[in-house]
Amino acid sequence: MRLVDKHYKKWMRDRKLNYWIAWIALVIVLAMLPILLYNMGIFFAFLELGGMLYFIFEISQVLVESNAFPKWYAIVYSIIFGVYFVASFVSVFFNVFYLMRALGLMASAYFCFKFYYVVCRGICNKPLKLIGTNITLLFGFAIGVLLFFFNQIYFWIWLAALAVIYEIFYWSVKISIESGHTNRTI
Repeated sequence: MRLVDKHYKKWMRDRKLNYWIAWIALVIVLAMLPILLYNMGIFFAFLELGGMLYFIFEISQVLVESNAFPKWYAIVYSIIFGVYFVASFVSVFFNVFYLMRALGLMASAYFCFKFYYVVCRGICNKPLKLIGTNITLLFGFAIGVLLFFFNQIYFWIWLAALAVIYEIFYWSVKISIESGHTNRTI
């Protein structure tokens, strides 16, 4: 019975946390509306920084849920992505397009990570491994950097294609799992 109580308390705590995060997000969005009317460049900068934070928090949340996020890695992860985020934020003062490129590189790593997540959790039904996660993040980031230096057009085509292929792959795996003989969800 204590195990159930422990999970229920954790679920309630997470639910309250999500409730307050939603209210904070609403306040931030309402605060951004005057910025949108005043200056479109600042609005896009905030939007790109928000997208980058979403990618960072989504990856860490998935790793925490799959118990592949030891404390030492959480510290290293926070430092690396914190430096990346601050460097991206500082790049806004030089040129807004640098931030867009930094978001594109982060999105490339994020989509490769999500492919790994769907394969592990959806198809193989196994927990994520820390080494596999690192490899997929570095692989996506490296491909993004190489394509960016090769040609920016190929970089954005890669990113758009990766997003579309990921959505098709995710929904096909989700439909096949949820309509199959198991009662698993992804």
